[in-house]
Amino acid sequence: MSYIKKVIMGMMLLVLLTSCQKTLQNENEIFQSTFDIIDPLNTTGLTLSSYNGNNVAGFYNNGEFSVNLSNLAAHDFIKISFNLYIHDFWDGNSTGNSEVVTGPDIWRMEVDNEQIINTTFSNTVCNEIYCLQQSFPKNYPWQYNPHTGVANQNLPGRCAGGGSITSLYRIEKLVKHNGGRVSIRFSDLLKQSNVPDQTCDESWSLDNLKISTLRTN
Repeated sequence: MSYIKKVIMGMMLLVLLTSCQKTLQNENEIFQSTFDIIDPLNTTGLTLSSYNGNNVAGFYNNGEFSVNLSNLAAHDFIKISFNLYIHDFWDGNSTGNSEVVTGPDIWRMEVDNEQIINTTFSNTVCNEIYCLQQSFPKNYPWQYNPHTGVANQNLPGRCAGGGSITSLYRIEKLVKHNGGRVSIRFSDLLKQSNVPDQTCDESWSLDNLKISTLRTN
């Protein structure tokens, strides 16, 4: 086969594959909150706090909140985006084999009881002698260095003390979904039995939550 024929056939195949692919369209925002007020109609378990000059959903330690929406128009996907703040001394994938470190420190997001995110975060240093790895941006028990995928790792911690910081992660997930109702749950399984004030040692909060439906053509 000549070179010109190969090029023509390749172009035809590309056009055919492109024409068969479905594209997302008609994005419709169904929930948006910067958490200035509690929404009793669409949320459960929501607690509001102030962090770094803004209101957030939090602070949670072995806690959770849900967003529950109904009467959704026809759609094929749900898009969920938010800012997640990981406060203070998260230990990532550590299994807690010392008096100082306990874990793993799990954070979760579920859509209609289906686990979409089940990951860990680490706010520790990482060097040749000490590195508590995390699973984000994948699910536990994947191994990545602390702060992998972070948007900002030098925000103020909530609690006083050396090494107290907050890491910001900007997360967006596209989930296949077509029902008339949806429940989105954010929760954690934090382990820090070696401290008197567990919420001060490890917690999380969330802001700028946006939920949309999308259709395919």
